Amino acid sequence: MFEPFYSDKYIREHSKETEVKRMGYLSKLYVRLSLLWDEKGATAVEYGLIVALIAIVIIVAVTAVGVNLRALFERIAGALALPPPG
Repeated sequence: MFEPFYSDKYIREHSKETEVKRMGYLSKLYVRLSLLWDEKGATAVEYGLIVALIAIVIIVAVTAVGVNLRALFERIAGALALPPPG
């Protein structure tokens, strides 16, 4: 049977269809936006920068300690190389 577009049944059925379509569109939009705002890659970059900074600090510290140790061992070697007094 033909239902006129202003009947309650027609409005109920078509409003449900429209609502389902709208919800489908909104869920697709939500998924796309959540992928756009995904911050997992940003977190990996931040961890990479932290690791690089720690590596630089370690290299500087080892270099500084190495220079001081070299000077210490050179003094010890110089003291050992001197002939005993008298």
